[in-house]
Amino acid sequence: MSLGDLDLSYNQLQGQIPISLFKLSALESLCLSSNNFNGTMELGMIRNLTNLTELDLSRNNRLYVQEDSGVNYSDTFSRLNYLGLASCNLIKVPVFLRYQHELEQLDLSDNKISGGIPEWIWGLDEGYYLNLSMNKFTHFKGPHILSWKHGDIGALDLHSNSLQGPIFLPSTTFRFIDYSNNSISSVIPPNISSYLLYCTHLLLRNDNLTGEIPSSICEAQYLQVLDLSGNSLSGSIPSCLFDIKSLTDLNLKGNKIQGEIPRHFSKECMLESLILSDNRLKGPITRTLLNCGSLKVLDLGNNQIVGGFPSWLGQMINISVLVLRGNALRGQVKVTENPEANNIFLKLLIFDLSSNHFNGNLPSNCFNNLKSMMSFSTKNLSDDIIDKDGYNYEVSVTTNGYEYTFLRILAISYTFVDFSNNNFDGNIPEAIGKLQGLHMLNLSRNSLTGKIPSVIGNMKQLERLDLSANHLSGQIPQELTSLTFLAFLNLSSNNLTGRIPQSNQFYTFPNASYLDNDGLCGSPLSKQCNNGSPNQTSAVQPTTSDHSSPSTYIIVLALLIGLGFGVGFAVTFVLRYVQMKFWKRQNTTNI
Repeated sequence: MSLGDLDLSYNQLQGQIPISLFKLSALESLCLSSNNFNGTMELGMIRNLTNLTELDLSRNNRLYVQEDSGVNYSDTFSRLNYLGLASCNLIKVPVFLRYQHELEQLDLSDNKISGGIPEWIWGLDEGYYLNLSMNKFTHFKGPHILSWKHGDIGALDLHSNSLQGPIFLPSTTFRFIDYSNNSISSVIPPNISSYLLYCTHLLLRNDNLTGEIPSSICEAQYLQVLDLSGNSLSGSIPSCLFDIKSLTDLNLKGNKIQGEIPRHFSKECMLESLILSDNRLKGPITRTLLNCGSLKVLDLGNNQIVGGFPSWLGQMINISVLVLRGNALRGQVKVTENPEANNIFLKLLIFDLSSNHFNGNLPSNCFNNLKSMMSFSTKNLSDDIIDKDGYNYEVSVTTNGYEYTFLRILAISYTFVDFSNNNFDGNIPEAIGKLQGLHMLNLSRNSLTGKIPSVIGNMKQLERLDLSANHLSGQIPQELTSLTFLAFLNLSSNNLTGRIPQSNQFYTFPNASYLDNDGLCGSPLSKQCNNGSPNQTSAVQPTTSDHSSPSTYIIVLALLIGLGFGVGFAVTFVLRYVQMKFWKRQNTTNI
């Protein structure tokens, strides 16, 4: 019996690919992807495999695949319908592809191919999946993909190239289109819907798009994911976007969009993520957002939104990320209009109200309801923040002078509460100690008084704690030394007194963690304690803080994503990460 299929992918095989493999003339499928093969492989080596329909050499980063001269490729691979050459150090598109009229899936991603995308590549078979992402393509050759004439399914991935000029969209062909991270300078075509009749995913993030979002895009009735973030789009948000019954994810972050958030959300709203941060939106948050009962991610940060805290959002039982930072919201924070309600914000994992005008006491009933922050496990979160067919949420949270950007989230590995830079006063409620799954707490730059609650010592997962620039008094609780994961502490600019605790993590915190507390003494300060009393003659000498040096924190997330566009086509990501960007503080008390 002759060997027809050979799959050695996802192992740790190394060295050169054995020549003996290319003598198995009956092979129909040869998969050697995701190994450690190295050396140079000439495509002419497989010219004897005339029955081959599937070839995958992808993700062998030290393997150099090239075409050898003197080989007539027109008579080779006549039945090839899948070819994977991702991460194979290619420097040009293999010419033999122009003879592959039955090719249905082609992956040339993550190579070093530059110049123009050849015109003949658009003449391949229908049901086509083309991935040319992460190369150095600069333009299209010939009549571009507007001449595409095949079926209504497939995927076109051109992200992370150097494509310039106006945007060229396929006709009514692809369901998945990704032009993200290029240098496209263009407006969105006013008749864009004519190119999106069957499109479910349109990703145009981080390009140079200008102008307004045309209302015709609302005619794309199958659209599920629309990502136009990181451009220079202006105008207002077309209200008809929220009438698209299939739309689950909308990301317009980082543009120049003005006007109000549309006041009408359809009762058939299927949104799971709505990200409108870093724009110029005004007005209040509309209560019709309650029609979007599946909403998990709401990020409206860094706009000009007014009004009080939208406590009614707590009725959205699936919401896990709520970011309202950097707006003009004011008044007291109350999590519910019904004091007897006990099912408010149960799944919330990121809660960011920083840099608004909120006042009054910190809401104890709020902390009592944050059940998902009380005992934390990523194992149970995969159904809360769900990847959508290759598109992933992006949420940023700024705290302690750092911006944390969560990219491609399946399960959130960090939990945040950030109420900093508001006008909260009164004591820190004891209820905050219940949040034993919390990783980061920022209450800085408020007017909080009283003592630091010793129950914070119960928050064993806490890694960053910032209580700076308040009016807190009393001693630093000895219980805080039990926070053995604590990597950052800022208690500066308060009225704290007594000896700084001298055990566990407290040995690692710098002088800057305690500055501008005249009553504190002990290491790392130069003011010494004398029999329990501070030495009044010793001056505090500022030292260089470790926190003034750039640093990057990486949180690794494991996830498995499949693109469900057709049989045999899947892109698998085994690891994704949380990238944390450092923003250097201007001084040690304004964090």
